Amino acid sequence: METKPIEHVRVLSSDIGCRMIGTPGNQAAAAYIAGEFQRFGLAVETLPFPCPAWSSEKTSLSVNGQALPAYANTFSPACDAAGPLLPLGSMAELEAADLAGKILVLYGELALGPLSAKGFFFAGEQDLKRIARLEAQQPLAVLVTNPMPGMRWRLIEDPDFGVPSATVTLEVGRELVKCGGTAAHIRIAAHRAEGSSAHVVARLPGTGSGRIVLCAHYDTKLDTPGAVDNACGVAALLALAERLARVPRQTALEFVAFSNEEYYTSPERDVYFQANGETFREISAAINMDGFGNLVSVTNIAAFAASEQFEALVEAARLCSPGVIRTDPWPSSDHYLFFSHGVPSVAISGTGAVSLGHTPEDSLEWVSAKKLETVVSLVAGLIAELDGKDPGWGRVQEG
Repeated sequence: METKPIEHVRVLSSDIGCRMIGTPGNQAAAAYIAGEFQRFGLAVETLPFPCPAWSSEKTSLSVNGQALPAYANTFSPACDAAGPLLPLGSMAELEAADLAGKILVLYGELALGPLSAKGFFFAGEQDLKRIARLEAQQPLAVLVTNPMPGMRWRLIEDPDFGVPSATVTLEVGRELVKCGGTAAHIRIAAHRAEGSSAHVVARLPGTGSGRIVLCAHYDTKLDTPGAVDNACGVAALLALAERLARVPRQTALEFVAFSNEEYYTSPERDVYFQANGETFREISAAINMDGFGNLVSVTNIAAFAASEQFEALVEAARLCSPGVIRTDPWPSSDHYLFFSHGVPSVAISGTGAVSLGHTPEDSLEWVSAKKLETVVSLVAGLIAELDGKDPGWGRVQEG
């Protein structure tokens, strides 16, 4: 009897929980995924890579002796610092101010969303300017105000950023902005060491040429069980591996459970690309599953770097799956690795309930078993239609 996809979600999000890179949870998830692939009879390979192993025991913030909640930003250096608060809301203010010896409170234009990591391949020019200014001036610490009421998801998550930092809720940020110039004390008890993570790759051979890649990331952000993002994607990946292991095929299948999607690296530096980049011309399609399955969101699908006939095939599969909508192409997940190198790619995600991702609330109770099954059936149908097609069939022709 096949394992129901929802059972994989339960193991990953409830039994294991947070799967941030460099943590025991991340390693436990990799072992579970590899074990399931092996149980289905697939050949399994792990591709390890170094990453930070970071943890924070406690973060404390006080202003005039009054304690206020703050949350260490992921990968922040440890600190124990006291100094005046300096609220800043715009890039012009950041560039004009003397930051040395201050505890900054960033809000407004400077805290609209997460600050891009320096090594992120989509890092924006303005984010890089902010990082350069902060690192050049070396304030005592940086407090970033989350732009959404009550939310504490981190706004700086860069292992290469050398200034101690923490995120505060919008409500706490409001109080800090009122206290400009007031003495404050922040202590971040954090530890960082060299760690490791791994991509897990499993393969089913075909009788013909080429291969189809199916992928989903299993890592999470800090402080989240990651049920929708992205235990659901991994659950579909495992369900497809179990189901398709018994089906004869012409085109080989490769199942990739990626790690480190949440804390991006350049595709060219990724160990999967280093190991497989020279064979990307053999890939007829890449299908990435990331962030679908929420009870109160709708599943969406998009195609990338695809010919008109490939787009038509995707649309025909969608029309056979009630409740799945088309969405505009979006680049920021593991399918980027493939379509940026010309591989026709499909991404399946969700529309709606966007504030749930990367939070402690992203738990099993939000997951729809029916939507999981719908995606498994949709992807199985796509694979059946693509089986036996030449790897160049769906590519955009040059010239």
